[in-house]
Amino acid sequence: MKVLTLKNPGNEPLLLVESVDDPVISSNQILVRVAAVGLCYHDIAVMNGTLTRGVKENVILGHEISGTIVEIGSDIEHLEIGQNIVTSLNAFCGYCEMCMTNRDYRCQNAQGFGHGIDGGFSELIKLAPQHVSVIPESHNLIDACLYACPIGVANEALNLGDSFRIGDTVVIFGVGGGLGIHAAQIALSKGANVISFTSSPNKLDKLEKLSVGQVFLIDDFLNIPELVFALTEDQGAKMVFNPVGSQVFLNSLESLSNRGKMIVTGEVVGKPVNFNLAEIIFRDAQIFGSSGVGTNGIRDAINLVDEKQVTPIVGKQYGFSEISEAYSAVKNKEIVGRAVIIPD
Repeated sequence: MKVLTLKNPGNEPLLLVESVDDPVISSNQILVRVAAVGLCYHDIAVMNGTLTRGVKENVILGHEISGTIVEIGSDIEHLEIGQNIVTSLNAFCGYCEMCMTNRDYRCQNAQGFGHGIDGGFSELIKLAPQHVSVIPESHNLIDACLYACPIGVANEALNLGDSFRIGDTVVIFGVGGGLGIHAAQIALSKGANVISFTSSPNKLDKLEKLSVGQVFLIDDFLNIPELVFALTEDQGAKMVFNPVGSQVFLNSLESLSNRGKMIVTGEVVGKPVNFNLAEIIFRDAQIFGSSGVGTNGIRDAINLVDEKQVTPIVGKQYGFSEISEAYSAVKNKEIVGRAVIIPD
């Protein structure tokens, strides 16, 4: 089979398409033919060398995987050849405290696909049955690679801290990216008043045609907190979804209402933030971090798509041989939604 291997991370990472032996499964494993893999910013961070801790040497990237079961071990009874599946974001043990309390994405023995162990940039991948969720036959298999991340991750984050109520204002930053564009749809489906922001002028036309709320372009002249308060009768946002991190942290904090919540799901530039604690204290504000989703949350994401509350947004598809183009497009914020890698 063909695999796409990261040989050398850096600003211009070296990834090679290689031929390797097909995986051989054990009696309690399944073999999946990969259909599509989302290219997450986590992959970009590994590729450019920003993220190195725990990364396997010569790793096969990709943790947002959809595919079809083509072989089943003799000990497995509840899965069938031909079923379409999506994977969890990590390989979890199933028996630690985190796994036993439905937080398998925080498994104490976890290994991330495309990080600590090889991921989905391959034609075939062998998996334990607990690491896959079956999707309805009617679902688009390419779109399905977005179910765990970004859709499941976004939904998990929006449900933190007693969430928000119908009519509350939710601010979404990075709405042109994978997490933001799906978080905006989820918030709208739950009855929120959504105000979205993007720093990419090239994405505005497409975003304005999608169900992501009111969309505004961040530039040097826009006072974001002032705009949010003006649009909410001086109430502010009940929740701010921040997948960008430090770049918009202060604007996020200053846009919050009394008892508002900021959910931080990403950090793009890796810079420290200085802020006045009074901004939290006198708002009775809360700041949460959120970065994953478990199998229960993946099933919730499948249901959101099945009920047409969320539409997966695949911005562009790339083959293995086009990985350099895909890397540049994501790094330069050219893609609306998620770039997806398809085995050649």
